[in-house]
Amino acid sequence: MKSLRNGFYRFMAGRYGNDNLNQFILLFATILIILNSIFISSIIVLIVQEILIVFYFYRSFSKKIYQRQQENFKYLTTKARAKKIFKLFKYQIKDLKHRYYICPNCSQIVRVPSKKGKVEVVCGKCQSKFERRT
Repeated sequence: MKSLRNGFYRFMAGRYGNDNLNQFILLFATILIILNSIFISSIIVLIVQEILIVFYFYRSFSKKIYQRQQENFKYLTTKARAKKIFKLFKYQIKDLKHRYYICPNCSQIVRVPSKKGKVEVVCGKCQSKFERRT
């Protein structure tokens, strides 16, 4: 048992392994497998889930570590941007008396009173100024 583990460690030495993007790919493929087996039963979905699984293993066993890190970095920045936009949307729905904007300089969420026309917004974090219509 111990030699099998050591053999796997030697095999994975110099390979990329698992990261956030790989976890997302595997989760998405698993959801597709469950949906396809219970609800959808489509050959297209089956092909997509197989491609995702192959892509997951390709990324895990890849020796091009720098490229995989760049892919993961792009995924994480896109994920953070999407989370900020959904957070902004949630604030906008809850609070109808204010408008929420993202500062173009530092990405801070800024709250402005609504129905004031065109206003100059000053970011509280970086003090940059930008104009928006409320």
